[in-house]
Amino acid sequence: MKLSLGEIAKLLRGGLIGGSPDIQISRVSLIEKSGEGDIVCLFDKKSIDKLSSFTPSAIVAGKELGVDIPTIVVAHPLRALSQLLNTYYPPLNPQAGVSPMAFVSDAVELGNDISIAPFVFVGEGAKIGNRVTLYPGAYIGNGVTIGDDTIIYANVSIRDGVSVGKRVILHAGTSIGSDGFGFYPDESGVYNKIPQVGGVVLEDDVNIGSNSCVDRGTIGNTVISKGTKIDNLVQVGHNCNIGANTVVAGQSGISGSVDIGQGGRIGGNVGIADHVTIVPNTTLAAKAGVIGDIDEAGIYAGFPTTTQDKWRRIQASLRHLPELLLKVREQEKRIIELENKIEEKRCTK
Repeated sequence: MKLSLGEIAKLLRGGLIGGSPDIQISRVSLIEKSGEGDIVCLFDKKSIDKLSSFTPSAIVAGKELGVDIPTIVVAHPLRALSQLLNTYYPPLNPQAGVSPMAFVSDAVELGNDISIAPFVFVGEGAKIGNRVTLYPGAYIGNGVTIGDDTIIYANVSIRDGVSVGKRVILHAGTSIGSDGFGFYPDESGVYNKIPQVGGVVLEDDVNIGSNSCVDRGTIGNTVISKGTKIDNLVQVGHNCNIGANTVVAGQSGISGSVDIGQGGRIGGNVGIADHVTIVPNTTLAAKAGVIGDIDEAGIYAGFPTTTQDKWRRIQASLRHLPELLLKVREQEKRIIELENKIEEKRCTK
């Protein structure tokens, strides 16, 4: 596929600076791999500094860079990259229809233009919306509802009664609606299971990465609100409520009954203790450990979490800890010597 620079500028609603609008572009490239016929998107100074070593046919940037390479200036370079990738590399939609090697139970409602691949299981009473795609090995339990234009990739498990909204994407190996981690010890110390009879609600435009788990509620629902994006290998415990347009990076663990307000930003490998409430528009830096409520929006880091500025000061101080300990020991030694001298003088009187 080829597009001219003029066509690309129109697509991105950007302004072309330098070069002919007739230059043909055949692919979107990384700056390190770029050459003739390529266009690259630049987001930061590090990428811009690499321009002197590579020769793409055109670049996309958020401002004019004063280089000799034709530049399309756009308001939002990441959005431009998304538009270019969707244009040059459109998704390959599987063939519509229900494979004869899939198992679809009775009393299932199937929408129009759906694609159900081989080895998919759809349980009793499920409702599958229009243009839904179910890849091989997907398990759709009894009474599950799936909204229009949702994509369920290979080996995803959606347990009974789960509600999945429109335009949701669940990547391979994800588990939605497994039992929450609910047990109680009896008098002999043996742990007994507490039935998990709630459900899971994934609202519209939720995206969940591979091998992540969202547990069903003990009573009531675990809710992932509209527009939330969850990375790979994330655990969401029972009865959590994650607010709209929150992002959660990989390997984070969210314990049961946590309430995260909308617009949250959860870094990688963050741990959140159970029954914690976090106000909207809060950022948790990577590896943060949250053991209590966060009542004021801001950026938090460390374990236990504190404001990022304070955490940075603590980390800077830790680097000087050996020298500080040495000084303290020297002072202790001097104090002991002074005390001994004072005691000697007292005894000689």
